Amino acid sequence: MKNQDKILTLRDYSNKLSIMNNWDEETILEENAQIENEMSMTDNEFTDHQEVIDTFLNWDRGF
Repeated sequence: MKNQDKILTLRDYSNKLSIMNNWDEETILEENAQIENEMSMTDNEFTDHQEVIDTFLNWDRGF
C-alpha cells in the first residue's frame, strides 16, 4: 500500500471517528494534520533507512 493510499485510508477512519464522537470541524482538521505528519515522518524514516542500506552495499562492494 502506498503512503498516499494509507493517508486516504486513515482520513476515512478519522472521518468515521469524527461522526461517532461528534467532533467539530477544528478537531477533524487537527486529526487529519496529525495523520499527514506521521505519514511524512514514516516516509523520511524509510528514505534514511534506504540510504543506509545503499551506503553499506556500496562500501561492501569496495572490498
